[in-house]
Amino acid sequence: MRASVKTEADDRDVSGVSDGLKRLHLVSEVPRLDSGPPDLADEIRATRRSAARFLRALHAAGHAIDAWPEPLVTRLAHADAVTARFLLEPERVDPEQAIAAAASLRTIEAWIAESLGG
Repeated sequence: MRASVKTEADDRDVSGVSDGLKRLHLVSEVPRLDSGPPDLADEIRATRRSAARFLRALHAAGHAIDAWPEPLVTRLAHADAVTARFLLEPERVDPEQAIAAAASLRTIEAWIAESLGG
């Protein structure tokens, strides 16, 4: 797949664009084949979206993250980082680690919901 950027003067071939710009999604690139099953990225993206919505709702309801146990916050940050890295640079993250991190996000979400309900 070849991508181009439309400028006022002309079309430019961006096959020589740096990887940094590609990671910023400023140009198109061929999908990576080593990123695990195609639906894995969708599942991880959905898990991250769900966790983000849940955390925003907690914040809006006045449940501050600074009241949570530090190990929980650390685990949340780690799971968020691993899943984000998997989506941005799948060649750097083992798909099994990404699956475990997504499961961790779901577990944290369930633990918080349970602790608020009781």
